[in-house]
Amino acid sequence: APGRWYCSASPQHATGRDLRTLDVSDPSALTELGSVEDCTAASVSVSLVYCLGAVSGAPGSFGLQIRDVSHPAAPTTVGSLPLNGAQDLVLGGSFVYVLGSGGVKVIDVSNPSAPALVSVLPEYAVDVLFAWKAGDDPSYAAYATANMTGGNRLLVGVGWSMVVAIFVFRTRKSILALAEIHRTE
Repeated sequence: APGRWYCSASPQHATGRDLRTLDVSDPSALTELGSVEDCTAASVSVSLVYCLGAVSGAPGSFGLQIRDVSHPAAPTTVGSLPLNGAQDLVLGGSFVYVLGSGGVKVIDVSNPSAPALVSVLPEYAVDVLFAWKAGDDPSYAAYATANMTGGNRLLVGVGWSMVVAIFVFRTRKSILALAEIHRTE
């Protein structure tokens, strides 16, 4: 909302993070309007906050929370979706992309009271999210590089070895002869 700024901050001695809503219309007199408890990795769209935190009604569950902050002093939960392993999120249109274990989960939030899991993108899609975030925070570029390097090492180390092992098993041949045009040297 105009004149508001949202920041994620850990209160002293707290285990989670809170999202604070500040009135910045007068930069010399910042005023806290309210906060949303246990809200990390937040994206804000008009009066809705999309964040990760404990999901109410599901004990021990962590996931996407959608909070209405049109009244910052009294935020209300609009919707939630358990997503254990979630680490970060990005809001894009009517979708939230949640980075976590196993890749990127795509959540349709066109109806904020009923968020729906649309698909799970493979591990390489994590690089897209890191690259996206690196546009705002260059420190994410190293994560994209490390993630891609790890994925390639897995592919080269296990994937191609598996292709050769399957070839030997299926054909019972111990030599794989390549045509001259398929050789690299």
